[in-house]
Order: sequence, then C-alpha cells, then structure tokens
Amino acid sequence: MYLFKKERSPFWYTEFQIKGKQIRLSTREVNKNTALKVARELKKEYLQDLQQNKISSIKQYTYHDALIKWVEGGAPKSMYSHMHNTRRYLEDVPLVDLVPAAHDMKSEMFKRGLSVCTINRRLSIVQTVLNKAYNEWDWLDQPLGCKIKKFSEKGTEREIYLEPDEFQKFLDLIEHNEVKKFVCVAAYTGLRRSELYNLKPENWKAPYIILPNTTKSKKPRTVPLIEELHDLLTLPWGCSLTQIRYWFNKARVEMGIPHVWLHDLRHCFGSWLAKNPEVALTTIRDLMGHSSLAVTSKYAHLSPDTFAAVSRSLSPPTNPPTSRVTH
Repeated sequence: MYLFKKERSPFWYTEFQIKGKQIRLSTREVNKNTALKVARELKKEYLQDLQQNKISSIKQYTYHDALIKWVEGGAPKSMYSHMHNTRRYLEDVPLVDLVPAAHDMKSEMFKRGLSVCTINRRLSIVQTVLNKAYNEWDWLDQPLGCKIKKFSEKGTEREIYLEPDEFQKFLDLIEHNEVKKFVCVAAYTGLRRSELYNLKPENWKAPYIILPNTTKSKKPRTVPLIEELHDLLTLPWGCSLTQIRYWFNKARVEMGIPHVWLHDLRHCFGSWLAKNPEVALTTIRDLMGHSSLAVTSKYAHLSPDTFAAVSRSLSPPTNPPTSRVTH
C-alpha cells in the first residue's frame, strides 16, 4: 500500500491489492499523515467486506457504466449520436480492456467504409471516457486514454458545397415544406444542425439569431439572417430530425449528389461568403463559430480577388533578370 497525488488534485490517493486486484481510492485528505490512517482503514474495510461476503468481487466498471455517468454529468448532446454508435461494439467491455476493443471497433468501422473523420469522432468518445475514468472518477489506476490511436486526417478535409443555383435546384426537390424551410435557413446561416434545431423563440431577435455559449464552440455568437428568409424561422421547428434526414437524403439521391451531407450546408454558407471580397475571413470565422482562423482559411482560395490582391502587393524589381539563357 502506498500514497500518491494526482496532478491538479489536493487530495492524497491510496493504492493496494486485494486477491490480485489493484484498488485505487481517494482518501479525501490533504494531510499526508491523516491520509495514511484513512488508507489503512479503507484497506481494512475492503478485507472485512470480502471475508463477510458483503462484496463478492471488486466491481469492474464497463463502457456502458462510463457513458451513463458522463451523460448524468452533462455530456454534450452533440456527442449522443456517436455514443450510440460505439455502444454496439463496446457496451459490456470493462474499462481496463477498452483500448484493444476500441481498436477492433476502429478496424471494423473502416472495413464497413466509414470515413476516417467519423471513426475518429467515435474514438474520441472512447478517449474522453477513459480520461474521465482516470482523472475524475477514480475508476482506473492508469491513464489509458492516451493509448487510443486515431487515423491521420491529413488530406481528408471536406470542401464540398453547392453553388447558389445548384442549391436552389436541390431545395426544389424537398417535398416536405417544414424540412425545406430548415434546410434553407441552414444554408443561409451556416449553423450546425444541432445549433439550428435547438433554437428557442428567445434566440430569434430579427434580423439576428443569438446563440448562447452552450454550443460546440462554447462561445456566444450572433448570426444575421437575410430579410427575405425571416418568415421561414418559425420556432420551434415543425419537423423532427428524422424527417429532416429522410427528406434531405431523398432529395440528394434524386439530384444525383449522394456525396453531399447535411453538414455541407455550412460549407455552402462559408463558400458563398468567401467569394465576396468585401467579407473578411475573420468575419466568416466569427459567424461560423470556428475555433481559430486556421479552420476558416480553407475558404481563402475562393475569393476572386485573392490573386489580384497578391499581385498588387508585390512590386516588380526595377532591374529584373533576363530570361535569356547564356552560355
């Protein structure tokens, strides 16, 4: 048995073994001498409980247990879909065995043809669970989150968007009027699906949509909506997420663009703005809620005046070298 401290925690922890199983607990004490006494009592209580059959074994927390605890502690709703998609692979796996199971899941998803980005988002769920289990809940005796290996996403960035005339054709194919309104507002505001769908009447102060700091970026922001679309923003929405997905998918198949996703409506917004030289990248960053200008920079090449501006900024040399080859 020994005592140790975790980074950023004022309390002393104890670790000991019972019947070959390692137990790690917080003493909830900041004084080392007091913590040592508490640690001895904790080990004594565990031994007594085992001898009196009050506990048959030391509980091994599973992935399912961890997801429940995370949700109860306030996991972002934007993560729920990815959580659900990892459960079929990892539901009853003990946390101590989660790393190899997660890598098996990774291989299986790749064989099924899921994108690298999607697989990495789901591995991030597993990684977060393991980090919380170690750093916050004391469910693990070693940091396993760092052992989750993701795919490299270099070269996988999506820049798919529709030109305004293409978007109009696509919009005309959506037969459900409420879904059509949702899709139209999404493309003309660049809001994420969850941000737009969860809007409440108090978030709409025409001509602005005011987002709180509970969205993905964790920062409040204000996004304008052009006057011609004000009547479309009737909250709450008169359609479900299931209906939105169904009619969106139906329209993209009919138009022959199955590679376009609902999230690509954000790219439409960013791309349309980037083509206007009067709109700065910093403005696009703020409207879209990007974490940094580096994320927004993928739209920079779309500006029609980019090359012209570069040319104007570079003065030619007064005595340029000749292109003639001399021998």
